[in-house]
Amino acid sequence: AGLAGLNDDWRGFHEFAHLLIPFPGRDDIWFSEGFASYYQHLLQSRTGILAPDEAWRRIMAGFRRGLDDPAGRGRTLSELSPRMRRERAYRRVYWTGAAFFLRVDTRLRAATAHRLSLDAALASYHACCMRRTRGPDAAALVRELGRTGLPRIWREEWKRTLEGPAEPRFGNALDLLGIRADGDGWILDGDAEARRMRAAIAAPRARDQARGYFSAE
Repeated sequence: AGLAGLNDDWRGFHEFAHLLIPFPGRDDIWFSEGFASYYQHLLQSRTGILAPDEAWRRIMAGFRRGLDDPAGRGRTLSELSPRMRRERAYRRVYWTGAAFFLRVDTRLRAATAHRLSLDAALASYHACCMRRTRGPDAAALVRELGRTGLPRIWREEWKRTLEGPAEPRFGNALDLLGIRADGDGWILDGDAEARRMRAAIAAPRARDQARGYFSAE
């Protein structure tokens, strides 16, 4: 494969994103795979490989694949996640998890004028806890990540995700981002704050900014 083809392939970005958090175990596979699915296209756009609007459209296309996945329909995520491989409910589990991280990220940013975010929680976690020899389960990871601030948001979205049906649910995230469905596609518009939110999450980063993005450096 050529470099351009590798850069355009989301799979490398997805797999490297897994390294940003410990593996929480097979029963919580939704957390690990949802995390990597949320970040895969964002990492492409942050490095300038994808235009930010294209990254958002690819993310939304992933959510639609999760919604349309016939495997595991009508099951709760807590029931389906440990059985994901057996039932081949990959898209449903992956993108239900990704929607959890989208809701947390947008709620944190909206509540604190971008002072808190999923990125900030990761940086704090890397500074204190990433080098532990044994990885925590997803419940412990939620507690650790929530220590950065507003743990209530993490708890609420965690409970909503596990107890509800296994399907991508957006809460008010799409309104905050100025994204709305248009037939088989998506329109990105909204007010100035919505555009700011999208850019804060997906716009390209300067090289010196990206170097310490998920670390304490």
